[in-house]
Amino acid sequence: MVSSKTKKTVKTVKKKIMKKTKSAQQRTKVVCISHKEDADGISSAALIRQAFGGDSVLVDYPGQMEAIQKACADEKLKSLYICDLGLSKKNQDEFVELLKTLKRNRVTVTYIDHHDIDPDIAKDLEKIKVKMIHDINECSTVQVYNAFKSKLSNHAPFIAACAAITDYMEDRPIGSKLL
Repeated sequence: MVSSKTKKTVKTVKKKIMKKTKSAQQRTKVVCISHKEDADGISSAALIRQAFGGDSVLVDYPGQMEAIQKACADEKLKSLYICDLGLSKKNQDEFVELLKTLKRNRVTVTYIDHHDIDPDIAKDLEKIKVKMIHDINECSTVQVYNAFKSKLSNHAPFIAACAAITDYMEDRPIGSKLL
């Protein structure tokens, strides 16, 4: 005979498992928000999509924060990649706050960029465990390629090389080897 205490324990464990399973099933979406105005941003999004699947949202600087706000509201979002979208004094604090919200929602955030970034903002992002791939010496697509090449097709180096050329970064250490 099973005691009532054991039954309660089993019910509690089942509820916890159900909650964990339900929340794990809900967050499955992968999104890449990237710059739409040049080949570097578009190519970064293409390689992220090739490596991880999901959706690409191409924006220009004025739409950058709005796109991240929408991502914050997406209850199915599991992973967010932000590519080739530099920050300014005007938007950097809001950017950090939005990424804090995403991290609180257990979204994995990866920020890949080559534009200058305020060192304090970089520290803030590291504190909240945003994965930063940031090098001012290589375009964003080359950095995406270099970080995830094991997940990419044989055409990826060509795409990265084209992006490096259009961003005038084809003479950089990694970019030059792709040509």
